[in-house]
Amino acid sequence: MLLMKTATNAMLCWTPGTSHVRLVPWPDHMRLSDAYECTDLACSAVVHETSPDLRRAYVLVTALQLITQDGCPRWAVHNALLPLEEYSQSLAPDVRHLLPEPADELAWLLRDA
Repeated sequence: MLLMKTATNAMLCWTPGTSHVRLVPWPDHMRLSDAYECTDLACSAVVHETSPDLRRAYVLVTALQLITQDGCPRWAVHNALLPLEEYSQSLAPDVRHLLPEPADELAWLLRDA
């Protein structure tokens, strides 16, 4: 069974001013987010309460904030968010074929365990 990473099942973690940006499964039972200073997306109630269109906008705004306010490199933010459905669906159709394949559910949950 494949499990697509979405803003409601993945937490975005980062440390401002660094390239340390990644998605971790939510809830974060393995406490992978402890290695980062900041978190957002699935751990935020607003993400679960909004429509899919507003979630997509929220993801894009969050990405811009990491780059412009928190000083994370744009390539690190982009690479971390590529597997996220709301982010990848916001990209131009002619680059979507370059996206990584969805991860196997077990691999996603046990990643970096």
